[in-house]
Amino acid sequence: MGWIGRMLSFERGERNGAQVSTATCDPGGGALTSCDHFGPTGDDSAPLATDYVVGVDVQRTGASAVVAYVDPINAPLTSPGDKRIYSRDADGGEAVADVWLKNDGTIVLANANGGLTLAADGSVTINGVVISPDGLVDVPTSLTLAGKEISGHTHPAGSPPGNTGANN
Repeated sequence: MGWIGRMLSFERGERNGAQVSTATCDPGGGALTSCDHFGPTGDDSAPLATDYVVGVDVQRTGASAVVAYVDPINAPLTSPGDKRIYSRDADGGEAVADVWLKNDGTIVLANANGGLTLAADGSVTINGVVISPDGLVDVPTSLTLAGKEISGHTHPAGSPPGNTGANN
C-alpha cells in the first residue's frame, strides 16, 4: 500500500557495500519514517525538505521506500512529450538551472545568466549568437576579437605596399 508524506531530511551512506540514500519522512498521524530512496538509474538528485514524497511498504517488517517526490514550489512547464530536468536552490527551492528536451527535437540548457539552444533544425544559439548547421555565425549586436570591436572595422581596398599584383 502506498502513502504520501512530507520530506524532512535526506542522507547518503553505505549499507552492505552498496551506496544508498535514506529519506526521513512524516507520513502524518504517527511516527516519522526512515525510508530507502529509489529513483531511476543514472539519476543522481537529492530532494529538498519542502518536497512531498510517495512511499510504499516493502517486504521488511515496518519498512518503506520512497519512490517519487513532488516539488510543490516550481510550476511544471513542459508540454506533452517534453522532458525537463532542473536543479533548485537548496535554501529557497527555486529552480536555478535546467535542461529541457522539447517535443520538436529542440534542446535548451539555461540558468539565470545565460543559455544555449540546439534547435530542431541543427542551429545553435549561445547567449544570442546563432551558429547555423553549415557553420555560419550571426552575431546580433557586436563582436569583439582580441579586445577590438569588429563592427565598423574596415581596411582600405587595394594592394598592400610592395605588392605588384603579379603572380610569382
